[in-house]
Amino acid sequence: MDTTLVDEIPDVSYLEIFNLKTNTGSTHATGNELYIGKLGYISPIQQYLFDTFKENDIPTGDVSVLPGRAFGYPDVNIKNGERWGTYQAFIKPILHREKLTISLFSDVVKIYLNNKSNTRAIGVTYRKHGVNYFVSAKKEIILSAGVVDSPKLLLLSGIGPKNHLESVGIKPLVYLPVGKSYFSQPYLGLKFQINESLSILSNRDLTDHAFLKYYANRKGSFSTPFTRFAIGFNSETKSTKTNSRNIYYAFDGVGGDVSDSHALFSKDTNFKPGIYEKYYKPLANKDGFLVELGCIDVKSSGVIRLVTNNPQDPPLIDPNFFSIPTDMDCLIDGIVYIVDLIENSKAMQEIDAHLSRIAFPGCENLKFKSRSYWEGYIRQLSGSPDSSISSCRMGDGSENSKTTAVLDPLFRDLGVQGLRVIDASSMPLIATGTPMAMTIMMGEIGSELILDKWEREGKSGTKNSSTFIN
Repeated sequence: MDTTLVDEIPDVSYLEIFNLKTNTGSTHATGNELYIGKLGYISPIQQYLFDTFKENDIPTGDVSVLPGRAFGYPDVNIKNGERWGTYQAFIKPILHREKLTISLFSDVVKIYLNNKSNTRAIGVTYRKHGVNYFVSAKKEIILSAGVVDSPKLLLLSGIGPKNHLESVGIKPLVYLPVGKSYFSQPYLGLKFQINESLSILSNRDLTDHAFLKYYANRKGSFSTPFTRFAIGFNSETKSTKTNSRNIYYAFDGVGGDVSDSHALFSKDTNFKPGIYEKYYKPLANKDGFLVELGCIDVKSSGVIRLVTNNPQDPPLIDPNFFSIPTDMDCLIDGIVYIVDLIENSKAMQEIDAHLSRIAFPGCENLKFKSRSYWEGYIRQLSGSPDSSISSCRMGDGSENSKTTAVLDPLFRDLGVQGLRVIDASSMPLIATGTPMAMTIMMGEIGSELILDKWEREGKSGTKNSSTFIN
């Protein structure tokens, strides 16, 4: 199976139990582990939005099939009103296996390499309830700690850029560009107001009665994340004339609900003092909806670095947003498009849908809704939607990838035998939308690669000299 990741992953459909009907040539499968179902609650705002799409001849349906600009209904990993994630789909059914050990409340703090050549991973130390434990590895160590913690652990173990490791007091053992080429998709939210009681307000709608309804039949607003009612993609904007999708949209049926506690709100968002009172508090308990959008094909890349050599300290995460100007242009174009679509459609004006007319603090002196206003808005309000990749980048063996690659196409560390990184940090290219499905598929393909390797070596009589730690 010595092929590239792209060769190994044509689609993710064979993992699915698909429970939705589509009329757009669905590529989904049925009867497998990962349940994909329909929303348990549909916001009444959805009908107005889809009437808007129809009014403007915008394709709707299964956005995983429709090309270019298109909008549709969210596919959700929810079964009987409850989240059906990777634990329920893949781990829970095999908890009985004798060879599977799961250690809760445990943090791996270091990967150990053999003392002679530092070319093979031989074990890990993990910390549980204040006590360190060492586990040796006979075959392979599989690192799946995510986009932030996978590079952090490699760096703590002496695998990474030489100068950086020395700067935090760690002896460099293997020189690789760990933490470089880190990509994250900038996104933000736009708050629209309406004149009808159609959205979800916590004080009005998330009541004891609503919870009892959910508890009884797993229906209602508690059964749907963020009361999301639509998603979509845009492919052609003012700055980018292309058929490649470059803007992602999500529509949430939540009104102007924010915490009554300024301290809690500021802590959660890391906003400067005064933002809450000036911009969010006037919207509290008012009906509306949220449009979230993000730039997909970002060009700006950042880094993940250690601040200290203490495993308990968080790393520095710098996405370096908008260092390439086209990323800013892309996001501004996405905002201008969706605001114009909503505010100028007959359907949405039936409920007086309009962008909040409060200027964001710090942008009051800029012309409202101008490109300069939106740039100021974006620079203050944008963040990362947990759609980050590439901090332990996979290479293809070419000359161009040598300066950025940490892994080979089979997820193997380029400088250490018996060590693989299988998670979104290895993904070399950004997925259209969130990388969740691709990450699950990489886990599936990685498992097949591991099993195939040791099955072949077992048949050939090769002595096992390296570990797979569950």
